[in-house]
Amino acid sequence: MQNFAKGLAVTQLIPKKRLNELIKKWQVDKGVTKLSTEKLLDILIRGFIFQKQTLRDITDSYGVPKSTIDDALRKRSYGFFEELCSVAIKELVALVNERKLRQEMRELIAIDSSVCLVHGSMAERFISTKIDRKVAGIKFHAAWNSTCEWIEDFRVTGYRRHDGSVGKEFSFSRGKTYVFDRAYIDLSLWLQVQKAEAHFVTRLKKIGSRLKFVHAYSGIDSESVGILYDGRWTPSQEACRRAKIEAKTVFFRHIIYRDPVSKKLFDFITSDFECPAIEVANMYRRRWSVELLFRWLKGHFNVRRISFKNLNAIKIQIALAVFVQLLLKYQMLKDNFVGSSWDYLRSVRNTLDRLFFKILTESANETGSMSNVLPALRLEP
Repeated sequence: MQNFAKGLAVTQLIPKKRLNELIKKWQVDKGVTKLSTEKLLDILIRGFIFQKQTLRDITDSYGVPKSTIDDALRKRSYGFFEELCSVAIKELVALVNERKLRQEMRELIAIDSSVCLVHGSMAERFISTKIDRKVAGIKFHAAWNSTCEWIEDFRVTGYRRHDGSVGKEFSFSRGKTYVFDRAYIDLSLWLQVQKAEAHFVTRLKKIGSRLKFVHAYSGIDSESVGILYDGRWTPSQEACRRAKIEAKTVFFRHIIYRDPVSKKLFDFITSDFECPAIEVANMYRRRWSVELLFRWLKGHFNVRRISFKNLNAIKIQIALAVFVQLLLKYQMLKDNFVGSSWDYLRSVRNTLDRLFFKILTESANETGSMSNVLPALRLEP
């Protein structure tokens, strides 16, 4: 915790040399005279940690003009920040492998999206993000590793972009299990996961004539709970035609499950024929962890509504929220912290508050005035 309080910087997760290589690769400091990329990252990371509500709150706290940060976010390439997160994930995986903390169980990756509101002026300029006449929004798509508790990949798209089409843009890794909700019902996506030698678990959208036949054929009643059916599922001819494959050449596992508490019936489809049926149902239940991630980011990092009026700045803000989540997870592992991410974030805030108060009181005692202390705490532009 003390090491985190001293630095609170991007270089605690990304080595300085690697960071400079990325800066040079994307030329994000080319022609910059007022605010370097590393300084910008430090300012924005501190803004997330201390839950600054707006850009004005950040500029007032750190003494950097609002126009300077606004220009920096509008002109710098979003690709740099996206690759920064990719490098951070590699550093996390390396740390876990080095300490042999990775669990023996197969990693479960939950993929889903959540809407973040943006400034209403963008509703006219970006029609694809339009929700209604006065409110605009973007979609934050995340691949959440619920086993290791970090964000493995993410995308930022317009509000009207369909989840299934974005799901195909993610990279799938061998040996992992990917869990989708009903918005990702797409045979092409399922085959893409299988091609990567991974597995998937999803849920069928609605009870159509085919499902009614299976339910009737299996003798499913309204009282039984738990696993009610475990058999094969063949995609329809129409689905095979859209996926450009021959009908009845592929099949998946179909599991019908009724929850003992809610009595709700679920039709699960998976490519895993070896895993126990009840474990498949539990995998889908664990998909809810990605919803908790969205709530956590919106509640603690204020990405529920983003005040920027520039799409590039909005995407950078989302990328930095992901990076700070990775940074916190990295520090939790380094400090061997036992507890939730919220417990750790609260401890960080409390530690930094005490550190800043100590600096203020010691400097005030030396100078006899607080007026000379506050500028010293601000980051130099």
